[in-house]
Amino acid sequence: MKKYTLILLIVSSLFIPNKSFSWSKEGHHYIAEIAYQLLSSQAKLKLTAYLNGISIDESGTWLDEVKRDPQYRYLEHTHYINLDKGNSLDLNSTDNIYWELTKTMSELDRPNSLSKDQIKLDLLILIHLTGDLHQPLHDGYGSDRGGNEVQISLMGKHMNLHSAWDQGIIHYKQISEEDLLHLYSGYSANQIRLIKQGNIVSWLNESRGYLGQVYSFKGHELDERYVDQAQLIIEQQLLKASIRLSFLLQKYLDKLPTTTASNTIVSVTNGRTVTAEQAAEHIGENVTVSDLVYSYKATRGGMIFLNLGGDYPGNPLTIVIKKQQLGNFSVRPDEFYNGKKVIVSGVVKLYRGKPEIELVSQDQIKVIK
Repeated sequence: MKKYTLILLIVSSLFIPNKSFSWSKEGHHYIAEIAYQLLSSQAKLKLTAYLNGISIDESGTWLDEVKRDPQYRYLEHTHYINLDKGNSLDLNSTDNIYWELTKTMSELDRPNSLSKDQIKLDLLILIHLTGDLHQPLHDGYGSDRGGNEVQISLMGKHMNLHSAWDQGIIHYKQISEEDLLHLYSGYSANQIRLIKQGNIVSWLNESRGYLGQVYSFKGHELDERYVDQAQLIIEQQLLKASIRLSFLLQKYLDKLPTTTASNTIVSVTNGRTVTAEQAAEHIGENVTVSDLVYSYKATRGGMIFLNLGGDYPGNPLTIVIKKQQLGNFSVRPDEFYNGKKVIVSGVVKLYRGKPEIELVSQDQIKVIK
């Protein structure tokens, strides 16, 4: 009997996350993408150039994705800060989200002393940690490690409280970027101005102000009423993070000198380009591809797909341009490039088994005359 009990406990533990790091992947993407949409055209161009091949949505989750890289291990504890009830923020504390954001913003205030690589890293830190700051349990109590040691059940799924607020409720309620944009459309100019006011300390304390509601459940089950209330808080916090991030990015990008991405166009095979058919041999590589755009598709959501090297669905390579990147093009990519031979540069990725290159700038595609 003890043997079966032990097996059950081991199997059950596989479904209970021990530690959560931040908003869900979708949550961080929403924050980065909406913030980007709120930037000026010039700031958008600067941001994509300094990110140098990292897409806007990827910039939102980059800091989570490198957390196991020894080079960035020093950032492991900067995603959060733990303050127990009755304790106030120590402005001299280090190795936490307040300290890292303060340091990063101070560096971006003096861009002339920074290398391009340092500016890129600082922008990536700013994008991610501004999002984390607005998740209440990233500013939570040390006694339970920001809710990581509080086990709950969300509609029958076992997880910890931190994970529920990071991603469980977002997934269960299917919170989307469209939901956040709809919420934003209802804000007045004065409301948006008020949201932008404040600083890291006031935004952190505002986020901690929701902890009473975060811990308001009874027993271990998060019921529908609790989840509905949590959804409103989560949507509001995601949108506030977007607005404030855009405000901060605009401020620092205005100070940064104009630059161009150093590795936007990288040829392979001793300077020769490859065809769309050959792109599949270079998954994960930054390459230059030359071929004909046979056709295109523009979705209702604003995305554009260029079918390179053949007509859909037989095209060997797809060029993807997301809605938020269209402001970086002086032409309509679907109509302008259709039927023309082009040179495209970027990282070849697999999406559902098919090679694609995502464009974040018009510099990545040129017509061959």
